[in-house]
Amino acid sequence: MALLLMLLAMVGGVKAAVVRPEAGKATLLWADGIPNGGTTTLLEVRVTAVYGSNVTGTALQDFHVTGGSVSDFTVVNGFMASALFTLSGLVVDVECRMFAFSGAVFPRLEEEVFITMR
Repeated sequence: MALLLMLLAMVGGVKAAVVRPEAGKATLLWADGIPNGGTTTLLEVRVTAVYGSNVTGTALQDFHVTGGSVSDFTVVNGFMASALFTLSGLVVDVECRMFAFSGAVFPRLEEEVFITMR
């Protein structure tokens, strides 16, 4: 069950209310108001990870992407980290994943999380 704690976060320069997931889980969000599965004509979009508990060790390599690359990694605070997602040309489907129990994120994520865009 998601915590009812609401965070006011700066995501891609736009303030967005985010429901923080429960401990051991994470949520991925596209910036610029793009919903999961949404479409865009932008070539660069920031992706933000929101964790259910205070974590350490998040790194650029924790953002696994298909259809593009990530750069400009930023730790916002212990509950949030983000990276700039750059689309590869005229790709139709793009995806960003964070795998369970991989990378240096501590405490470890209990399950994989992903987000898509067209």
